[in-house]
Amino acid sequence: MANVWHNRLVGDEQFPLDFEFGKDRGVDKGRALKAYPDWFGKDPPRPETNRLAFVNWSYHRKNPPLLPAGWIGTVKLISCAEMVLKS
Repeated sequence: MANVWHNRLVGDEQFPLDFEFGKDRGVDKGRALKAYPDWFGKDPPRPETNRLAFVNWSYHRKNPPLLPAGWIGTVKLISCAEMVLKS
């Protein structure tokens, strides 16, 4: 899991690609998806199960710094009771 999209995409870059990007135009211009993979939008499961996101254009690389993320301030966990209503 990740709570910032950039961090999620950097995390996915740690695993093998299960689709193909075209020419890498550099960090500032990125790389485009060459073609949609056979598994995309169909029943076969995604081959690389560790990759969670799918993008058709990427500027992300394997080792850029992660962005700060997380809760700001105090977090409170409040329990509640379950109530069943009869109709």
